[in-house]
Amino acid sequence: MLKPPILLPLLLSLALLPACQGGGSSGGNDGGMDSGTGTDSDSETEIDTSWDGGPTTPCTGSPGPGEVCIRGGTYLMGCMPYDTWCEDNEYPMVEVALSPFWIDLREATYEHVMAWMNTLGDEHIKDNQWLRDPEGNILFTSAWDTSPPICYDADAGEYDYDPDCHDGCGGPPTAAAGGLTWLGAKRFCEHWGKRLPTEAEWEAAARGQTKLIWPCDWEHKPCWHGKYAMCYENDECYVEICCAPDEDDTLSECNSPYGVQGLYGNAAEWTLDGADPDHSWCQDGCTDPAPRPPNDEGAYVGKGGCIATDATWTRISARMEIEFGSPPVGVRCVRSPVSFGEPDAGPDGGK
Repeated sequence: MLKPPILLPLLLSLALLPACQGGGSSGGNDGGMDSGTGTDSDSETEIDTSWDGGPTTPCTGSPGPGEVCIRGGTYLMGCMPYDTWCEDNEYPMVEVALSPFWIDLREATYEHVMAWMNTLGDEHIKDNQWLRDPEGNILFTSAWDTSPPICYDADAGEYDYDPDCHDGCGGPPTAAAGGLTWLGAKRFCEHWGKRLPTEAEWEAAARGQTKLIWPCDWEHKPCWHGKYAMCYENDECYVEICCAPDEDDTLSECNSPYGVQGLYGNAAEWTLDGADPDHSWCQDGCTDPAPRPPNDEGAYVGKGGCIATDATWTRISARMEIEFGSPPVGVRCVRSPVSFGEPDAGPDGGK
């Protein structure tokens, strides 16, 4: 089963993507989903991305800062019928009934991650390359040439942002943060009273009740508004391996049907689910499915992201099997009354 090139950032060169397509913002807000139709630019075949998922229910209470409501209802998960890029682990396409939940509008930034890191006690092992818990499990790493610009000041006893402490990579403090292991991402969300999304929840936030392949409307091709994707005058696109740019308008130009931003730009995002072989466990439908355990290699599913990947891995149904928290891996949290208990950290404790 293929694994994305995100796992070997030091060995990668720039990946060439298909030509950019024009198009404006797809917009989007709570409940305002636009199914629409699109055109496959390779075959000029019109594709219907609409799907009747039935009634939905709103979130209860009020959103926290930067949260978006994903309404409760039935959603599709897995390979869409007209998607020719799917891997075996994306089948079958299944229907999943979900309770409503709140999801962060954008990925956590370096500022958010540093704020969490600086709440951790002295029993944690801290330096410029690793953050480990008292048991030695890695929570955050800067041990790559593409390192996030977060450094530990031993005299001050805290982490700080410094673009010169590594190789100047990773973007400014407001850029989406990479460098978290699965265990680190899990504890980051728990610090804020939240949790990681399940794979089904992530796909619902990205696709809504539609059959979209990417979170945007069809005119937004894979490389179009991804935050690491660069477009040039000759309309050729490629993914930049190293540095994440600052927050800018590109995030708001690729909203999912529910208005969630940056789901196929920035870093990949951890989910609670382990990298099981496929979706056959839900082939007859399932309701608020509990996270799947990690596979024998301790791999979990990463979703979205375009750094060091091609268009195949930016699709909603694509499943990155990630065994280690390489710098491009980031986090987006959810808040929900659904509780799954304590997820298993895997055979290596999330290292």
